Amino acid sequence: MRFIHKNNILIVLISALLLVSCYGYQQSSKSPRHKNLAFLYNPNAVTLHPEYSVYHIDKNKSELIVKIIKDEMFFIKSPATKSKYANIKIKYKIYNSFKSKLIADSATVGFDFKYALTKDTIELSIPLKLKADSSYSSIIYLTDLNRERKETNYLFISKRWFSSENYKITDLTSGQTVYNNWVNINKKYKITSDIHKNKKVFISYFNKEFKPALSPFSTNKSKLELEKPDTTWLLTDTIEFKNEGLYLLRTDTSRMYGAVLNVFSNNFPKSATPTEMVAPVRYLTSTNEYKKLLKEPNRKIAIDKYWLNRTGNIARAKELIRVYYTRQKLANKYFTSYKAGWKTDKGMIYMIYGDPTIVYKSDKLEKWIYGENQTNAGLVFLFERNIKSITKNDYVLTRSVNYKTSWYQAVDTWRNGRVFTIVN
Repeated sequence: MRFIHKNNILIVLISALLLVSCYGYQQSSKSPRHKNLAFLYNPNAVTLHPEYSVYHIDKNKSELIVKIIKDEMFFIKSPATKSKYANIKIKYKIYNSFKSKLIADSATVGFDFKYALTKDTIELSIPLKLKADSSYSSIIYLTDLNRERKETNYLFISKRWFSSENYKITDLTSGQTVYNNWVNINKKYKITSDIHKNKKVFISYFNKEFKPALSPFSTNKSKLELEKPDTTWLLTDTIEFKNEGLYLLRTDTSRMYGAVLNVFSNNFPKSATPTEMVAPVRYLTSTNEYKKLLKEPNRKIAIDKYWLNRTGNIARAKELIRVYYTRQKLANKYFTSYKAGWKTDKGMIYMIYGDPTIVYKSDKLEKWIYGENQTNAGLVFLFERNIKSITKNDYVLTRSVNYKTSWYQAVDTWRNGRVFTIVN
């Protein structure tokens, strides 16, 4: 490892222009920055796909954990040693918020990897200096120096008593860190919390089935309502989850705040069984159609028949299935909050419309634009991050009756056996 430099300095951020939504969204101090981040939700837009996690060790120390896939790095032969190596640079900047001018912590760190000594995946740890009881926004750049390819990511960091980043979860089968807020059923994990090592940590289980998102023009409102947990017990280092559902890691059971941990099937984030494949078609069906699908005794025949009826052609049905469930898998990867990603507002829009053309992001808002031009011909969705939620990935769509025509057009396109895309 080569440490290049680290400093804590004041910088001035260049103010960005703000875009007004075609649905009358008004600019404010929390408006998204005018920088297209659509690549965050398009895995084909970048060649590097690292994963990031933050772990708080004590009130003064934290660490950034990074996982890199070996096959995504470019190894070149050293003229001196004749061995192949990769050269990676990681640069991060941590702000009190995206609109803040003050950097709380920053660093640029370099790493060299010899091909013969490198495993399929690499985990790196970089020390951070973050204050207790604080929240931050961070920008991370990872560059493959051998071919000058750079990946950018954005993380919200919370160092409050209930933060999920107070816990490090390790998959005991692979020995690797869990980089998301979900694990798989019937697998063993180790849960560590150095910052709470002198406290009792409790884990509460909620056997609750969360419904898919309401349509983008719905006038109804849905929100997370957690009542008394089904069971609570004292957390031990090693745990094997026997039930799917929502779990909270807490040091104070009198408050409904804690680290959110979802437990899903071993197939998650994919849908692999007929039963798993039935649920996501809820966005494409009427209430009666969906109830009928759920009552079918043979789910495999039912779901195969559903997609074949859309196209009348096996090859086209397979393509429709491939695209739809790939979108579901990515929605689960990107948007899972206290429920599976495909059930969230972002996940719903992503599955029906695909990845957005333009994404603007700020501390509290995300703005998605479909279509290359930013006129009324384009389609704009605004999501607001629920900062009072038990998870920092909970975004709520600003709904409008103006979406009704576009939604029905998109759904009808899918129902008629074609993938929906927006053409300028």
